[in-house]
Amino acid sequence: MAKVTKKSFKTFLNTLEKEELIDELEKLYAKIKNVQEYYQMELGNADDVLEEYKKQIDKEFKSKSREPRSASIRKIINEYKKIAVHQFDVIHLLLYRVEKALEFMNQPLYFTPSAAYSDAILTAFEEAIALTRREKLDADFQAICQKIVTESDDYMQYAMAMVYKKYYTDGVFDEMIDKRYRRISGFWVMGND
Repeated sequence: MAKVTKKSFKTFLNTLEKEELIDELEKLYAKIKNVQEYYQMELGNADDVLEEYKKQIDKEFKSKSREPRSASIRKIINEYKKIAVHQFDVIHLLLYRVEKALEFMNQPLYFTPSAAYSDAILTAFEEAIALTRREKLDADFQAICQKIVTESDDYMQYAMAMVYKKYYTDGVFDEMIDKRYRRISGFWVMGND
């Protein structure tokens, strides 16, 4: 079976009368959940749809005995990306995922995260910052990213600050990074907190 290209699809749409086109859209809306959610975001309240996806992410963090499944969370975010009308909402969901992951790590009975879990947090954080920069939404998200780095635990703070520094050259975390580097490298000098 030959793959339908965008050009052939446009040709097909151009052959349809207005009523036939409306029928096609109604069929898509009735059969495909992503189409329903897309139009809910486009025509209705995008916040309601975003909240539903946040609830799905919340469910992954309910277990107190295991790490949340990063693959499941990635799937939720990827599904959201398919219907998101604005990248602003995608960034919001990515940062929400990072915040939830860091909250989970800070629970009193939580164990040291696996490298894969830590990498998943850093990947989501970097994706959010890169998208923020690409979409020129720094005014909306840069302070939130700084707060996330500042409030993350010692285990993650250095790596998150390095990700932040890769995209922002404002020097906000330079001193903290330098101190941590000297401590890790063995160049820690007494009196240089």
